[in-house]
Amino acid sequence: MNAQSRKIHNLVLIRYNMPPPTEWHNGTSYNLDHKWLERRHDLFKRYCLPSLQRQRHEFTALIYFDERTPVDYIDSICSDPFIQPILTSQHATTSEEMLQEVVRGIGAWTWRMQEIGALHVGNVVSTTRLDSDDAISPEYLHLVNSSYEERGCPDEEYIYFPTGQEFSILEGHYYIRNYPKNAFGTLYERWNGQALRTVMHCQHPQLLKEHAHNSTPLEPGTPHWCIIVHENNVRNQIKGKPVEHGYFRVQDYEANLSEGTL
Repeated sequence: MNAQSRKIHNLVLIRYNMPPPTEWHNGTSYNLDHKWLERRHDLFKRYCLPSLQRQRHEFTALIYFDERTPVDYIDSICSDPFIQPILTSQHATTSEEMLQEVVRGIGAWTWRMQEIGALHVGNVVSTTRLDSDDAISPEYLHLVNSSYEERGCPDEEYIYFPTGQEFSILEGHYYIRNYPKNAFGTLYERWNGQALRTVMHCQHPQLLKEHAHNSTPLEPGTPHWCIIVHENNVRNQIKGKPVEHGYFRVQDYEANLSEGTL
């Protein structure tokens, strides 16, 4: 396998404020509410973004917005050079239709990459799922890429960390949780010049049941993702076991970055 065919493009997919499907809260557009956006902006900047800035591996974050979102707001979220916005307009009926819209959004990225000669048939594209109010460890992308390369870069493989953290903003405490079907995971696919399935092609609990790819767990017992538990979580119940310290810190993340204590 030559160097060109082994080239890996790493994408992190973040649904920021896509139009909610009608099965969620009857399709009300809370995603455009000013107070909701302010709170989401704070969570993203405080927890999610710093975890991306700390990654040891090159990647692009594709962030999905409702096209009606104010431009200034989108520009603020996408101020880092590794972030690209994708504007969406479809009002899906179900969560599955919403995922299909995310997959279609990758088409715009592949078209741009092909046009500039950066994406070639035979290249590998990895897609990692991340919510805008959660975080991943600084080693996350480095570890999944290293594992994939050690396995000889198969045509399709799903790599995930069974163990993660929960961090309660209200309590300021960490919890460790074993949850193999978690919403954090990376799917590797070899580009065939047509379409990518991406890690978003199905609901995350189904990814371990897929027969189209191998599923490889990494570092069981060591947390590499973190669910931030806050008052606006859809599901804000702590399910892990309390620990004195998190494996990687998310509390006061920006301050720790500047002090070099992470």
